[in-house]
Amino acid sequence: MNQLLEEEVSEIHYIETLRPPALEVGLGEMKKIMAPGVLCSGELGPCIAIAVYDPETQSGYMMHESDFLQADLAAK
Repeated sequence: MNQLLEEEVSEIHYIETLRPPALEVGLGEMKKIMAPGVLCSGELGPCIAIAVYDPETQSGYMMHESDFLQADLAAK
């Protein structure tokens, strides 16, 4: 491997290690993560995703539901 390519690979690895942790929120799920983590959801289509961030505790919450009116939030 030439020197330039080795430096580029090393830099990419360094950048990857700096990324905050990410959690995927799937259909029917509700998850919590602490800063600097990231919550994400794939394609929503007809679904709804609600995200809330609490700056005091530095925590984020997200839920992903297909039928919000029928969602059993008490069970989550």
